[in-house]
Amino acid sequence: MIMVLEALLAPGSELWMFNEVPEKDRERKLTDGGLDISGLENIKLVHHVGNAVIRRHLEGLPLETFDSILILADESVEDSIVHSDSRSLATLLLIRDIQSKRLPHKDSRSIPLRHSVFSQSSWIREMQQASDRSIIISEILDSRTRNLVSALE
Repeated sequence: MIMVLEALLAPGSELWMFNEVPEKDRERKLTDGGLDISGLENIKLVHHVGNAVIRRHLEGLPLETFDSILILADESVEDSIVHSDSRSLATLLLIRDIQSKRLPHKDSRSIPLRHSVFSQSSWIREMQQASDRSIIISEILDSRTRNLVSALE
């Protein structure tokens, strides 16, 4: 996948990798998988270690600056498709929420949430504004979960 991105992305692009695998182990796994990291010309790998379902770990990333985000299924829970999908969806929702809180809102007439009663439509509007700035693709393994996500869009 990294080699495909290397071929498609413009020089100077960055690929941020965020997971719980320590950087040295991650690089070894990539090399064992056939990737020549030193041969990458168009993309620079940026490594961060953390848990993608813990909000404070994600808040350490400049999520509002990313053009696109790819959430891959968690290999450590592949034996449970539902658990893997739950983690992917939780990560997606956390990222969107963080992005929506960091981006300036298009509607300057909106009332801050602390001064108003929380409404589902305001939350959806904030999420939509964040999605206008950044694409998130989430790997979903179970077709039932895919159907649920499609119904939410």
